[in-house]
Amino acid sequence: MIGLACFKQVDLRALIAYSSIRHISLVLSGVMLGGNIGLIGCLLIILGHGISSSGLFYMSGVNYERCGSRIF
Repeated sequence: MIGLACFKQVDLRALIAYSSIRHISLVLSGVMLGGNIGLIGCLLIILGHGISSSGLFYMSGVNYERCGSRIF
């Protein structure tokens, strides 16, 4: 459902925030499944999410400074 909500977003920061919620829901489902593979997958998703979402928020800030709008 959150993936569908991302299609309706026109604000870049809201899109990044909704995709962050989707990443965290994947992590929670991996924790619920348990096992080594689920926990390793959770760790990899969290590490990737930390790097990508902070970079995306930075780039959206740079885009906002240059263009004056967050709408894409």
